[in-house]
Amino acid sequence: MRDLAYLKYDSSIEPLGFELVTHPMDYRFAMEQFPWHLLERLRNLGCRSDQNVGIHVHVSRDGFDSAAHIYRWAKLIYRNEPQTVALARRRSTYAEFSTTARERVKHTAKNDMHRYGLNRYQAINPHPRQSLELRVFAGSLDLQQVQAALAFAAATVEYTRTLTSTDVIQQHGWDWNQFTAWVNQREEYAPLAAEMEVLACAS
Repeated sequence: MRDLAYLKYDSSIEPLGFELVTHPMDYRFAMEQFPWHLLERLRNLGCRSDQNVGIHVHVSRDGFDSAAHIYRWAKLIYRNEPQTVALARRRSTYAEFSTTARERVKHTAKNDMHRYGLNRYQAINPHPRQSLELRVFAGSLDLQQVQAALAFAAATVEYTRTLTSTDVIQQHGWDWNQFTAWVNQREEYAPLAAEMEVLACAS
């Protein structure tokens, strides 16, 4: 894996499981440089993944413009729980859409750790110091599913970057169909658009 990723033993994956952990990279770099053929090779070697394990995507806090941007991003995900769960292919107690997490989005946005009152098993785990961990996606060795998870993280950040209060109030900017229409207009998020079509959550 050179300098891109490493394998790590995970005792929660039975009987003898491991996870693949990538080093920090942006979406474009991941799509262009990650050795995606590895997924098929792992399948051919007898490896498997399922809903009991997850794809966790860390989104750097430095990738947001402001605390307000983080707030808009988190609200988009929490307000579209059914669609996000459908896209993630699982609902898990390790990635809860809890009422408390929803209520404390502003503290998550401000990185106010003393006021979280949350464990890390949230759809958006706020505890890492320099990132927000998106924990919703089921594990997979399917190319489109894995790329769609990365695309969702990247697309939701970019979609909410310039979202204004007018967009939200008058144009229903937090609605899922507004987000998916935006995704469908951008070729770089093609894996996400394709996966939403497959899972019937494209609008």
